[in-house]
Amino acid sequence: MIPVQIQIEGFLSYQSPATINFESIHLACISGSNGAGKSSILDAITWVLFGIARSRSDDVINQNSKSASVNLTFKYEAQTYKVQRIKEREKPVILELLVFDENGDRWRVLTEHNSTETQKKIVLILRLDYETFINASFFLQGKADQFTILKPSERKEILASILGLEIWETYRNIAREKHKNLDLDRKRIIGILDEIELEINQEEDVQNQLSHLLVEEKSKNESISSLITLVDQAKRVEQSLNNLEQTIKFHENEFQKSQQKLDQKKKKILEIEEQIQKLQIILKNDNQIRSDYEKWKLVRLQLEKWEEKREEYQYLEIQKQNYQQQIDLQRNQIDTQLKMLSDEFLKVEQTKINLPQLNDDLAKVNEKISIIESQILKIPDLNKDLEQKQELVIQKREMVKQLSTKNDELREHLKAFQKAGPECPFCNQPLTQEHRKKYEDKVTTEGVERKNQIVSLETNIRDLLVQIEQVKNMILDIQKLDKNRQILEKEKTQIETQFQNLENQILDWDLNKSETYMKLDILHREDNFAVEEKENLLETLKAIETIGYDSQAHQQCKIEENKLRSSENQLRELDHANSTIGPLRNQKIELEQEIIEIEMDFHEKSEQVIRLKETYASEIKDMLDPNKLQKQLDQMQIELNQIHLKIGGENQKLDNISRKKINKNNFIETKNSLSQTIARYSKLEDAFGKNGIPALLIEQALPQIEEHANQLLDKLTGGAMSIRFETQSDYKDKKRIDKKETLDIKINDLDGNTRSYEMFSGGEAFRINFAIRIALSQVLAKRSGAKLQTLIIDEGFGSQDNEGRHRLIDVIAQIKNDFAKILIITHLDELKEMFPARIEVEKTNLGSRIFVQVS
Repeated sequence: MIPVQIQIEGFLSYQSPATINFESIHLACISGSNGAGKSSILDAITWVLFGIARSRSDDVINQNSKSASVNLTFKYEAQTYKVQRIKEREKPVILELLVFDENGDRWRVLTEHNSTETQKKIVLILRLDYETFINASFFLQGKADQFTILKPSERKEILASILGLEIWETYRNIAREKHKNLDLDRKRIIGILDEIELEINQEEDVQNQLSHLLVEEKSKNESISSLITLVDQAKRVEQSLNNLEQTIKFHENEFQKSQQKLDQKKKKILEIEEQIQKLQIILKNDNQIRSDYEKWKLVRLQLEKWEEKREEYQYLEIQKQNYQQQIDLQRNQIDTQLKMLSDEFLKVEQTKINLPQLNDDLAKVNEKISIIESQILKIPDLNKDLEQKQELVIQKREMVKQLSTKNDELREHLKAFQKAGPECPFCNQPLTQEHRKKYEDKVTTEGVERKNQIVSLETNIRDLLVQIEQVKNMILDIQKLDKNRQILEKEKTQIETQFQNLENQILDWDLNKSETYMKLDILHREDNFAVEEKENLLETLKAIETIGYDSQAHQQCKIEENKLRSSENQLRELDHANSTIGPLRNQKIELEQEIIEIEMDFHEKSEQVIRLKETYASEIKDMLDPNKLQKQLDQMQIELNQIHLKIGGENQKLDNISRKKINKNNFIETKNSLSQTIARYSKLEDAFGKNGIPALLIEQALPQIEEHANQLLDKLTGGAMSIRFETQSDYKDKKRIDKKETLDIKINDLDGNTRSYEMFSGGEAFRINFAIRIALSQVLAKRSGAKLQTLIIDEGFGSQDNEGRHRLIDVIAQIKNDFAKILIITHLDELKEMFPARIEVEKTNLGSRIFVQVS
């Protein structure tokens, strides 16, 4: 992985956008004061690639930014990739992955459907996860011993990952899955063979069952043949009876029709007799009906005269109502307008009283807004003060951390020193009581001094945190005032709008409505309106008196006319009775003769139906039930079909047994073949396991790593140290003769003494760590699999004296051709000039800034 360009914005100390172009850089130092943001560049690289930095939460977002964004372009195996990771506060991470298509001269998207899957793709491309990445290529601040401090078993796992040996675990899983699937197939075939054997053993039982079914089939066929003959006979008898039944039904139907016809004739005679009686009653009142008719004609002429007068009276009454309505309408309009204008006049007078009070309210609101705005102007200075205090807290906490780490290291050395003897574990000289006391006093004195520094720094930090909280509270109080200002602004707008509306109401009254109000008041008091309508109303009243219409006399005439009106209909009925009574009497005589003839025919048909029913009852008594016989036949046919199915099933079983005998040998051959293949995959599974090929590859790689590490350590220590790796060790249980897998680091000195890595500290431990980590990176860069051609060292020179620093610089110069990029982070000014390129980091009020210088 070779970085090409990184863009950082809103991430940790980088508030404003910052860009580093690595294309012209081979070996460079990243320099700047403590807390300037040097290590944040490396945090940005691990965060954009793996989502891991000092924190995985919103804490990576700069306190003055809404989001953190890092965009890294890098080359890997002749491909150019771009990764962008964005984190907004309290929102999920956005992760994008692209690859440059040189043929299309464009970026092609590789982003998956979610961030988790995209992260897996990045790890797949690099062929390294975060832990392996930082162990192989990164010397992070305070983590230079990241690889060596691991447990021996964990070192071996990391080394396997660095060497790309996890692919063998993939092969092992594939072999295990193949083994599992083939074993399932073999077990399935064994089950099939057991089933085949079971079916073959049933052949004799099947043949016996088939013979029994054939005998049963013959018996059923004979029974069905006899029953078919009986069914045919019963159906012929049934058809004859059906014909007789239809004849009976026909005669009964004719009988019913005759009865209905006779009933209709008798009913008609009754209706004619009733009509004759009514006509005779009418003919008795002949003289009275004719007298009432003449009286009705005279009363009808009087009623027509009253109707004419009423029509003229109603016309004048409608005119009278119209004139009265017009007068009332004008009166109501005047009253309504006058009432509305009177109410509005009272409102205008009240408005003139309220205007001064509104003006005073507006002045008070403007004064409050001015006071709040003067407080809001203080926020930028408070934010600046808050940022400075927070930066001091970060710096002092880092100092406390470094002092605590140093004290912990010296405490461990002191424990090892107190247990040592008779020689000093550090200089190998005889360990006298004076030497022991002198070293212990020195370590104790230095520890107390550092402890006092830590107490002082922690006191300063607590004071600063109190001050930070006070500043934050001040900012929050002012921000609350800003909300009050917004409320006051709304109140101001409402008052101004209300003031303008009131002035407009007064102006509208004076210009448009005052004069109208006075005119309407005069009309109302003097009743001077609708003059023409009032005159027309008087003339109409006089015309109504002239007509002389009497509604009571009109009504009495109408009642008399209604009483005599029926005489007209009675006269028509009298004439109708005289003309129809004779024909009705003749029709009655004809119907009585027809009834006599129908009753004679009805008697003959009734006797014929009785004879047919007696014949039907005699024949049906001796008839067999064809439906019952048919059901018996159907049931026998079903039983015969079931027998046929059973015969077919038994024949199919015999055919299947014949085929199973043929297939048995094929399955036996397949089972034997699977057993051989399973044995091969079992061997492959063992070969791909951690004790197989990966263990051999680690054994091959360790001599190379050991050789490179010793070459570097020889230069760093002047030949005073060398490294040896041990991959196996004895178990604590002495009875076990096998060895446990491990990766111990042993250090040899000039005198041939061997000590474990854990016995070293300070500058010596760093040189050992440095040599091993560089050797890992060199070997990795030359092997297939993951190719990390970038080396980064963060604050690796602080534990070295002047000679140690120069030796480290010489080693870096010798190995620079093994890597495409080497970046060294340091705060030591005397080392800057030793590098051909420098990346300067500076802390400003707007966050960290970057300046690149290439000689």
